[in-house]
Amino acid sequence: MQRSKGYSNATESDLTAIQVAAQHSDYFYERVRFLCNAIGPRPSGSPQAAAAVEYVRQQMHDLGLEVRFEPVTVRHWVRGREEAQLIRYPGQVTDANQKVVVTALGNSVPTTPKGVTVPVIVV
Repeated sequence: MQRSKGYSNATESDLTAIQVAAQHSDYFYERVRFLCNAIGPRPSGSPQAAAAVEYVRQQMHDLGLEVRFEPVTVRHWVRGREEAQLIRYPGQVTDANQKVVVTALGNSVPTTPKGVTVPVIVV
């Protein structure tokens, strides 16, 4: 890997050692695994987001790093009601609708009260 010539030989050596160590360690993947499996989704302003911040702070502290928090303002999105159903499909029993499991993308706009009707392609 080529680096800027602005680094001293000692810094270049240290950076290379860090890079090699990182390439042969599962430390990062274990931290991400914990965040995904134990804490789960972390929307801004949620208890999970706060738990993730505290977890990362503690991990960095345990590594001997000085950690400080800076105030920051972020948008807070709240998931609305999620529902979908197939209202017309081949073989449909009269007056029956088939519910479909859905989820909204974070920070997406809400659907109008009329809902959305679209064709579905089975793949």
